[in-house]
Amino acid sequence: MDNLYPAHSVMTSTWPILSREDVIAFQFSNWFPTFSTLSIKSTVILLPDEFRSYLEADGVFVPTGSENLCVHRR
Repeated sequence: MDNLYPAHSVMTSTWPILSREDVIAFQFSNWFPTFSTLSIKSTVILLPDEFRSYLEADGVFVPTGSENLCVHRR
């Protein structure tokens, strides 16, 4: 069987390219006020620096500028 996927259709990245606005739109503080009646009961907690260091040791990170963002109320 011939190649089912032409060379130009091969994805070069697993993840889509997201703008800063896309990332902010996905943040809990941005969408939760709008969908709170459709979501499970949720509580935002502040993470201690030690826990953040633990996550960063595995390659998980919080992007610069997203710390302590206020919840947007609508």
